[in-house]
Amino acid sequence: LLNVLYSVMDYCVSLFPIYKVETIGDCYMVVGGLPEPSSAHTEAIADFALLARCAVSQLVQSPVPGDEPLHLRMGIHSGPVVAGVVGSLMPRYCLFGDTVNTASRMESTGEAGRIQCSSHTADALLASGMHVVEERGPVEVKGKGCMNTYWIVGGTAAHKHASAGFVDGALARAQTLAEGVPRERTYNKLVRRPFDEDLPARPVVAAARAEARFSRKQQLVGIAIGSAVGLGAGLCLNWTLRRVKSS
Repeated sequence: LLNVLYSVMDYCVSLFPIYKVETIGDCYMVVGGLPEPSSAHTEAIADFALLARCAVSQLVQSPVPGDEPLHLRMGIHSGPVVAGVVGSLMPRYCLFGDTVNTASRMESTGEAGRIQCSSHTADALLASGMHVVEERGPVEVKGKGCMNTYWIVGGTAAHKHASAGFVDGALARAQTLAEGVPRERTYNKLVRRPFDEDLPARPVVAAARAEARFSRKQQLVGIAIGSAVGLGAGLCLNWTLRRVKSS
């Protein structure tokens, strides 16, 4: 289930200038405006959230027979972050700061099938005029107190990423991808197979460093972008599955 879910969402990420940060269990985190600066980072995150919500509800099947489709619970917040590549065994481009925590709170206090955002994100979307935002009202947020939050309803008629042609084309390609995703991936196929070949010492470390694709110079640039410019719109989302109690 997670393999198909994340494969569909990875494809949705590839359509916009955003960066997939990490997945933790069933939580999926992406960022806009980093590591490459973008003035339309908030709009890109909102576009991804809208498309991912539609794609997952239509293409990712619930493992419970006769159950409802999967519904994503999403949260978005915009603000400054500190970012950089950390670790040596498996380097990761990570984000730190209150913006990340607030995005997570927007997700956890949201509702299944809806996209909740903070007033900072809502203001940026309303300024661009490409998205429809609806006020939810005050919400008690852990560690933040009472916050006025908003729902992202969709894109305006003038927005190209909200057009039927764009959405239908993306869903068709995502469906083809979902149907071709292997239903299982074993540890031996993904990790241990390189040890059966005649490779240099510590191949896992070398592969991890190659996968990160960040040189030492780029690491420093990433940290400077995150702390000095801080134009990141973070998205945290979770999926919900209705549980059926056995009688």
